[in-house]
Amino acid sequence: MLERLPAKRVEQGDIGIVVEAFAKVPAMITLWRKDEEFSPEANMLFDKSITGIFCTEDIAVLANIIAIQL
Repeated sequence: MLERLPAKRVEQGDIGIVVEAFAKVPAMITLWRKDEEFSPEANMLFDKSITGIFCTEDIAVLANIIAIQL
C-alpha cells in the first residue's frame, strides 16, 4: 500500500499511515482489526488547517480519492 502513495507508517491503531495528499495536506488513516467485541474500522483525519485550503465538499472528495487508492 505504501508503495502506491506518498505515505509513511505511524504508531496509531493496529495500522496507521500518514498520506501526503498535497504539499502540507496530510491525512492520517488509522485501521483497527476486528475483535470479539468490535467490527473492523478505519478513520481518516485531516489537520485542521485543511479548512483554510479546501471547502467541505472538496475535503469529502479528497477523502474518497485517498480511500479508493488504499
